[in-house]
Amino acid sequence: MNHWSSGWVDWNLALDMIGGPNWVSNFADAAIIVNAEKQEYYKQPMYYALAHFSKFLKPGSTRLGFKVTNPDDNVRSTVFKTEENQLVVITVNNNDYAANLTIEGFAENVVGLTLGPRSFRTLVINNS
Repeated sequence: MNHWSSGWVDWNLALDMIGGPNWVSNFADAAIIVNAEKQEYYKQPMYYALAHFSKFLKPGSTRLGFKVTNPDDNVRSTVFKTEENQLVVITVNNNDYAANLTIEGFAENVVGLTLGPRSFRTLVINNS
């Protein structure tokens, strides 16, 4: 999201239990796995990650510049301004331990966060 992408659609949103169907036998993972025999479906972690971003980043949002003053290679952050003039800060911690970070340069105040291990965290700041 920080490198000029304008959107994302996962190649396979729903697949069967073996990662198909696929015309070239290139079996893969998907956000939703369908078990046709049991008439069940299973939401994978990827489903919740896509849903998280979709919930907070609405069409028309603009990415803002920002600076992380204590970066960690396994922690990712992005900041957007919505058409409703809200600031949306989304962070992802891929570490097996908690991480602290400070984000600045996009609002009047510096934002300090502690992220749990293997977690997403989103702040929505009303910028009125």
